[in-house]
Amino acid sequence: MSKNFAIIGGTSGIGLATTQHLQREGHQLYLVGRHEAVAQSMGLPFQFFDAQNPVPLTWPEKLDGLVYCPGTIQLKPFHRLTPEDFLKDFQINCLGAV
Repeated sequence: MSKNFAIIGGTSGIGLATTQHLQREGHQLYLVGRHEAVAQSMGLPFQFFDAQNPVPLTWPEKLDGLVYCPGTIQLKPFHRLTPEDFLKDFQINCLGAV
């Protein structure tokens, strides 16, 4: 039986792998992320979300599950990280669910 899943961070990494798995199983998926082209290529509804400028998201009347997989990382030497770099990653990875 098909179920409705919202997948936050569903367009890359672990979230994308989860999206692909649930899509193969025939579920209805609602993606939130930063890579709209990925969702479009899979024919899935997509909502862009920016933690710095949040807007209300649109969900189906009933959700059977929520997958929460947002994430980011600064791939540069630690000594080159600025406080702003660290804060941006922390806000997305740790505070995003709040």
